Amino acid sequence: MKLPKLTHGALAAALAVFALGTGSAYATHVDPILVAGNPNCPSQGFGIGFKPQPEPPPAGTYTIPGTSHTLTITYVSTSSGQTFDWTSTLGMDAVIVKGGPNANLYVYNPPAASLGDTGLHAPVNPNGQYAGVSHIEFCLGEELEPNIVADKQMSGEWEREWTWELEKTVSPNVLDLFVGDSHQVKYTITTSAEAAVTYRLSGTIVVTDSTTPSQVQSFAAFADVLTLYDAADNVVATLDTTGGSALDQKFAAAHSGCDQLSISGTQIFSCSFALELTEADIANLADVRRAANEAVVEFNFPSGVLGASDTAEYTFNASPDIEIDEQLNVVDPDLPALNHVANAPAGSEVSANATYTCDAGDRRVTNTATGTANDSGDEVSDSAHVDIYCREVSIEKTADAKFDRTYRWEADKFVLISAAKFAELDAEYADTCELIEGGDHDGKYKCEKSLVTLGNSQTLGVEYLVEVEPFIDFDDNYRITGNIVISWPQAQHGGAGPDLLLPPSDVITFLGGATVNPSVNCGDPVLDAGIFTRTCSYEYQSDTVPALSGQNAATVTRNVKCYNDQGVASNCGTQAIGPATANFTFALDGTTNACVEVVDYFNNDLVGDVIDANVCAASSFVVSLYSVSANDVDDYAVRDEENCLWTVPNIVILFSKDSDDEWVSSQADIDVSVPSLCQTGCTLTPGYWKTHSVYGPAPYDATWALIGEDTPFFLSGQTWYQVLWTPPTGGNAYYILAHAYIAATLNTLNLSNPAILSGDQLAAYNFATSVLSSNTPAQIGALRGNSALRNQIIAAAGVLDAWNNGITGPGHCDE
Repeated sequence: MKLPKLTHGALAAALAVFALGTGSAYATHVDPILVAGNPNCPSQGFGIGFKPQPEPPPAGTYTIPGTSHTLTITYVSTSSGQTFDWTSTLGMDAVIVKGGPNANLYVYNPPAASLGDTGLHAPVNPNGQYAGVSHIEFCLGEELEPNIVADKQMSGEWEREWTWELEKTVSPNVLDLFVGDSHQVKYTITTSAEAAVTYRLSGTIVVTDSTTPSQVQSFAAFADVLTLYDAADNVVATLDTTGGSALDQKFAAAHSGCDQLSISGTQIFSCSFALELTEADIANLADVRRAANEAVVEFNFPSGVLGASDTAEYTFNASPDIEIDEQLNVVDPDLPALNHVANAPAGSEVSANATYTCDAGDRRVTNTATGTANDSGDEVSDSAHVDIYCREVSIEKTADAKFDRTYRWEADKFVLISAAKFAELDAEYADTCELIEGGDHDGKYKCEKSLVTLGNSQTLGVEYLVEVEPFIDFDDNYRITGNIVISWPQAQHGGAGPDLLLPPSDVITFLGGATVNPSVNCGDPVLDAGIFTRTCSYEYQSDTVPALSGQNAATVTRNVKCYNDQGVASNCGTQAIGPATANFTFALDGTTNACVEVVDYFNNDLVGDVIDANVCAASSFVVSLYSVSANDVDDYAVRDEENCLWTVPNIVILFSKDSDDEWVSSQADIDVSVPSLCQTGCTLTPGYWKTHSVYGPAPYDATWALIGEDTPFFLSGQTWYQVLWTPPTGGNAYYILAHAYIAATLNTLNLSNPAILSGDQLAAYNFATSVLSSNTPAQIGALRGNSALRNQIIAAAGVLDAWNNGITGPGHCDE
């Protein structure tokens, strides 16, 4: 520190005191000047002032700031109050004693600076007493050389704030399964943190001037340089308030109060800065480990421009002073095993498995994890999706139930006759006959045997009725066949096919509860339009079955698959699919002997006549192919040669259309009688029988006794004899037929030479019996000429009349 310079006047006064060599080096007491208020040295026209501290200053010796000079104060008590004496090694121009509301000013220069004085006191109070001393200011008689010192201080901190990223993944993220299968997936949460650093530096520079008061006139210039170093003391960046870069300008703007004086006590200048740097300002800011700051300040003094500078350093902590969001709390509500706390800078990678089971239908499972930063509460989240595609195995089946049937046939052969013919038959034949009711042959008779009477050379057509009917002989070869179709959709997302346990189970349950298991054979899968099908065929065969209907049920079993997160499958149970059912009823398929050929063998012909080449149902046929003839009796089997009676047998044989089986019908016989070939009888006319009765006139023919002339004739109201003698007046057909009928009856009863009616004569006779027994002469006589019945009566009478007269039959007897 430099000693203050003394002025020329002060130096001369000091020398004068020294030359006297006495204690009068102190100036004589001067009267005070009362100054109102609180004056100071500069306000009273003096230079630098010095106020000993504290105020009021205690008695003692004080060093004048900025110099090696001392000042001594001694207090003296008087009846008027306290006074003080002072001495100094530096001359004073004046002394100001403050007390009460005013001050006393003691002026020494002019004429000259003083090195001491006695009896100084504060202004006198109204009570006549000196006021108490508040403070004392000495006005220096010499100008001191400025003594400016700069003091630079700097502090800092750095902050690291982490920004988090969270990624959630799942593998695999697509599952292609069958209903019932399950698959593990691995969820992984990966977190990473990126740091953003902020460096904060603050500092002050304070400049003091130990000369009091300072003679500084004004601020001149300021410069501040901040240098940042990395751990190896390499310069990372330099910031200069006088520079032109954006970073320099930011540094300059961070300063406050650096362009003006700031006088307070010995302080003449105070400047501060607060700087915040980010990586946007300096890319490699995170490398900074040390800062050096140098400030230079210049001032204008009376003696010229003076400056001061100082340097401060700050070393940053290895760890940040402030750490923000260094932890991330990760929460997965659906998978608590993934919950964890991630720490910066390492981040985290946490995995956990979840298992999904394929239910019906496709679906997407979304799993979201959220991370919350520990300080800011900022959240990051990510979701992972698993798409689950569910396929289903289905089963269908068919059942085709069939059996084969073998038929047997029965055939009956009858002679078909009219009711009139039936009426002529005696019991031997009639007992073999059955009346037909309804249908095309209603009222006719079917007979196992019948009688036909023929005249000489007479031929008569005959009709046969053939009845054939199939019967079930036996059923066999019962079989149930069909397909079991197993299907599933083609995998669209990499899934495998079903692990089927083949063949499927197939159970046939008959009505009543009996069961059998058919054999099943399965083919390979076939893909068509996105659907895989696997067809299994089955077959069951038996010649007998417990029931003709039932149900067929098929079930296929597959291994349920459980996949790990690597897609490796293991069996974890079985699943029955089905049952698929199909009801069945056996249907006739193949037949044997279902159809026959009907062949008729007349009179044991070796070659028959085909009646119908293809008969497949119960049928009846009227065979009108044949006739019997009196001329062919030699071809017939003799039954009673003496009575001229022959038998014509007739059968049909049914030949199977598809086997060697055949069936022979019952035999229908026609007995053929040709009386003319055996008898010598003859016939007599109605006139003969009229005159040869008991009433004459011709000789009596005892044949009448077999009837009796007086026997009532049917419904006529007359006797046989009377009817024979009653003329057919007006063409009454009753009597025309009755005359021929009575003669024919007596001819057949003729005791001497009976004649036999046959063929048309017998039919006419039977017709006449029916008409005469059910009608009166009046009823028949009422018939007009165009009446069908009358015409039939006349025709029948003509046939009988021809026979009676010998035109037909055995011939006329000699009378």
